[in-house]
Amino acid sequence: MSDLIKGGWGWRLSLGLAGIPALLLTVGALLVVDTPNSLIERGRLEEGKAVLRKIRGTDNIEPEFLELVEASRVAKEVKHPFRNLLKRRNRPQLVISIALQIFQQFTGINAIMFYAPVLFNTLGFKNDASLYSAVITGAVNVLSTVVSIYSVDKVGRRKLLLEAGVQMFLSQVVIAIILGLKVKDHSDDLSKGYAVFVVVCD
Repeated sequence: MSDLIKGGWGWRLSLGLAGIPALLLTVGALLVVDTPNSLIERGRLEEGKAVLRKIRGTDNIEPEFLELVEASRVAKEVKHPFRNLLKRRNRPQLVISIALQIFQQFTGINAIMFYAPVLFNTLGFKNDASLYSAVITGAVNVLSTVVSIYSVDKVGRRKLLLEAGVQMFLSQVVIAIILGLKVKDHSDDLSKGYAVFVVVCD
């Protein structure tokens, strides 16, 4: 970035631009309202009903509101909720939730994100490797988040998780094969076509 912007303004501009989404997030947090579930949990039933009515855009929310009230009542009757997590009937859900987080780290995405500038430099992006890696990986993350937000309620979390797992596995295998065959310890014999393909898979 310092090569593209002269006068020592490269890093200042980068940090300054990062403050824009932080400011938007702060303002958005001040404007966002409590969820109906949260309000009902705290005994503010009428406020919860009003928020639910606003979210659904209709006055016909009584059945859903009563379900939320009933769910809140049942939840409050549960004694020692954290101790119940360790019971045999809840063990499959507990194991799956922990395993998901563990295997998320095993996918290697953190290593790719951390070493992205080095990888992009090896792929031929040279001095602009850090800039390109930040822009490309950031854009992909934003796009993926938007897609998942709009599709999770339509296709379900399970299908999205399975699709993402298969996609990551295939991409990692392709990257490993190409880099294993084309890039050695003391060479960067990787054509532009292969470099672009690896970036796309990444």
